[in-house]
Amino acid sequence: MRWLCLAFVLGASCTYDLVPRPGEERAMCRKDATCDPGLECWSDRCVRPPLADCRAVGERLASVRLGNYAPREEREGVVRELHALCEREHVGKKEGRCLLEAATDDELAACPRPLLPELAGDEAGCTRMAEHALALLRTESPRDVEMAMIVGIAGRAQAVIVEQCVARRWSPLAVRCLTEAKRLDDVEGCIDALDHDDRRALDRAMEDLLASARSGRGGGGGGDPWE
Repeated sequence: MRWLCLAFVLGASCTYDLVPRPGEERAMCRKDATCDPGLECWSDRCVRPPLADCRAVGERLASVRLGNYAPREEREGVVRELHALCEREHVGKKEGRCLLEAATDDELAACPRPLLPELAGDEAGCTRMAEHALALLRTESPRDVEMAMIVGIAGRAQAVIVEQCVARRWSPLAVRCLTEAKRLDDVEGCIDALDHDDRRALDRAMEDLLASARSGRGGGGGGDPWE
């Protein structure tokens, strides 16, 4: 540490006592009474609260990841994984109560730490899904004019699909279905499996994109991977 002192302007002093910043464990809470993730503000100090019931948290989050009808063996493996994640992240009782009492995915996502990437919008997963679905569309002969147009503006279409998937937090089951689809018919079946509101939002977004393409707005699609 002493060599760092030589880099300071002459006359500056060095200290070897690390002063914890507000929000860190055992430090003062921030002015808005918040602390770093995993800590809570008790009596103006940031401390680790008692752990949540991480087994119950794992059960609740497994239902989001797998749905309610996954095979018992598969479900138990995911519950164990999420149980361990809850403990590793030291999810406190207050945070755990939010996860357990949330009635919908939107309420879960609004909790301080929803833990699951898919609840925060899995951009990497959505991107892989969109790339794969559009590759299938390009590989198989487009069946109508609109599909052919989508192939021609694949880069823009991919951006729209990823934006919808992330912003609306598409079901992990639907994203997985689309990512693993082998044929274009499978893709259409996966889209049909989306939540009704998500499907309508995607339809509207794609209709707007196609309307823009027909009118020549939005540029020539430079950067489209198929051009």
